[in-house]
Amino acid sequence: VITDSLGRICSGASNVINFHLSGPGEIVGESSQIAENGFVRVILKSQRQAGETILTAESAGLQSDSLIFQFKNFLVVDDFQSYASSSHLNSYWQIYTGTQIQPQLGSGEPDAANKFLRLDYQIGTPVYAGVFRHVSMDWSQFESLTFRVKADDTQRSLSVMFKDASGNIWSKEFALTGTDWVEHSIPFSEFKRYFGFGEMDLSAIVQVIFLIEKGNGEFGSGTIYIDDVKVLLETENTQVSEKTAPVPNDFQLLQNFPNPFNSRTEIRYHLPNQSDVELVLFNVLGEKVKTIIHENQSHGWYRVSFDANELASGVYLLQMRVGGFVRSRKVLVLK
Repeated sequence: VITDSLGRICSGASNVINFHLSGPGEIVGESSQIAENGFVRVILKSQRQAGETILTAESAGLQSDSLIFQFKNFLVVDDFQSYASSSHLNSYWQIYTGTQIQPQLGSGEPDAANKFLRLDYQIGTPVYAGVFRHVSMDWSQFESLTFRVKADDTQRSLSVMFKDASGNIWSKEFALTGTDWVEHSIPFSEFKRYFGFGEMDLSAIVQVIFLIEKGNGEFGSGTIYIDDVKVLLETENTQVSEKTAPVPNDFQLLQNFPNPFNSRTEIRYHLPNQSDVELVLFNVLGEKVKTIIHENQSHGWYRVSFDANELASGVYLLQMRVGGFVRSRKVLVLK
């Protein structure tokens, strides 16, 4: 979008916009596009690469701008960060009828901001305990399922399962040994049929299941923890750095990433020369909430990790001031 200094769309603008990409992916079609009514569109393609890329738009007589994109090689099934409480989590993760298990929202490992699924369970009558979550996902483009688990060293078994739209259930079993966090990555080819008939259909996944059984352990109680349930696509991982990123000849404030975010986000900006820089966060009423940076800095790219744990959910305005230059970005805090 082409705007004037007050942020108003220049509906009559027909400038030639040149796009440059630094990092994984490619621009589909021509990298130079003519704006129509102040708008121009560009399409990016991932090329089965994962990582961060910077898209820069430049045009003669206009101030350039950049955006950061993340090409991801995974789809999050549940990372448990969006839940506000155990009751909130229990509206998604449900108990298998008749089994003795209590799903709760855990937190604090490996850092205070991280959340995960805690399962307090009892093996006896019945001889298994399980939870499940309804989903509606297409996994057909992915190759494996991954999750982290902290076991209770009981030698009981944990099966991770998924159900497709035809009712078929596929399973992979692990022994609950050790008490450290361990990441498991299971190719879909290693899942065995647990229930149903027919071929595995990854295009319509409707349920994810965790089932604890007696295995080689004893009857009794236990507690395990689960986190970062994802499906993965094997890709080449590429990370763009400030050394390889295009070097603009003016001030830049990139959109923070991630956005929206829960507790922490990263802010990046560029200075073409040594300057007094001020990064300030305002609420929707225009009231200053926090001064993030206020110092003299030399030219180059900068990145700032911003902690929003003290902020309430809502929309905020991030403003960068350098002399007569002012650039703003909307940020969204979700808790």
